[in-house]
This record gives sequence, structure tokens and C-alpha cells, in this order.
Amino acid sequence: MTDREGVLRVVVVGGGISGLATALYVGREAEARGIRVVCMILEESSRVGGKILTDFVETEAGSFVVEGGPDSFLALQKPWGLELAMELGLSGGLIGTNDGNRRVYILSRGRSLRLPDGVFL
Repeated sequence: MTDREGVLRVVVVGGGISGLATALYVGREAEARGIRVVCMILEESSRVGGKILTDFVETEAGSFVVEGGPDSFLALQKPWGLELAMELGLSGGLIGTNDGNRRVYILSRGRSLRLPDGVFL
């Protein structure tokens, strides 16, 4: 249903990857059908991206990249993840793996524990 000006107003709840993708496809579909649309994304936190997060941590042991979120993806195994990031304009923020420093740690009881070689992402 459109408003008095003939504009379809859409509200997407959540600025995670699903909400961002929804807003993208709503806009594309509206454009394809010749519908004027205003899409508003409501996000509770101070940033979009949902649970997906990259943080940089400085400690006495050195600098670390900490990845948080429901899933990471390898472009070769999940090319649709890379395609979606590109469609959403997020590909410039993707960080590739550093093969020369591929070690995985978990935080347990305040201490970092190294996982065995071969365990990653």
C-alpha cells in the first residue's frame, strides 16, 4: 500500500546481514516495477552488521584481529556470501586471511588458548 504521494514505505527491523539484504532487494524490486519506495532500517545498536564484527585488540603479546559473528565464510566455499557482500557494498570491508599467521585462539576463563593447527574459522 502506498501513501498519498504514491510512495511505498517499508520498515526493515534489524540492520544485520539479513536486514541489509532485505532492504537491497526491496529497493531493486521496487525499481524494477517502477514503484517509488522509501526503506527505513531500524537497528538497536550503534552500527549495522548485526553479530558480524571485526575488532582489533592490542595486548602485551601483540596485536590481534578478533572476528565475531555467527559465521565467517571462505569465498571459495561460499561464493554467494562474497556476491552478497559485493551487492551490499560491503566488499571493501572484507578482510582476507593471513596465511603466514594462521593461528586460532579462543578465550577461556580470561586466558587465550591456542587451538591445534588445522583448526580455523
